[in-house]
Amino acid sequence: MFVSAQTSGTAFTYASEGMTSSAGRMESAAQEVTEAVVVALSVDEDGQPISSDASMDDGLISTVKEKHVYGANAAVVRASDSQFQALLDVVHPPSE
Repeated sequence: MFVSAQTSGTAFTYASEGMTSSAGRMESAAQEVTEAVVVALSVDEDGQPISSDASMDDGLISTVKEKHVYGANAAVVRASDSQFQALLDVVHPPSE
């Protein structure tokens, strides 16, 4: 396997950033689901249903989508880490 330190570092950096942004989007989607549930179960002081633009369906779909994006980025981080470990093993072989 050809290991490029530059590519490995770049992939690790992009995947780490992707995991961070995906986690933020998952949190937003979960908040949307929570808001939709609260709206569905709540009424205001006058007994009227509370309205909101939050959509439970959209929030759940976004959560699942971001879970897959997060998992894909995590796989890139693991692969990048494995490449870096292989590079270290070439430079400094493990002692037996």
